[in-house]
Amino acid sequence: MTQRSPIFFVHGAWHAAWCRENFLPYFANHGYAAYAVSLRGHGTSEGRSTFGNLYYN
Repeated sequence: MTQRSPIFFVHGAWHAAWCRENFLPYFANHGYAAYAVSLRGHGTSEGRSTFGNLYYN
């Protein structure tokens, strides 16, 4: 069997890994290693109380 590239899911705003969990078994059944992660401050991970600022001139 040909080795397939893994699939890495990153959620969008106001979501976490849970929004892609239902897709993982589908890709696993089709020979892919699939991963869904939660970014810091989403899901059950600790977040920051404030965010930094970015300025563009």
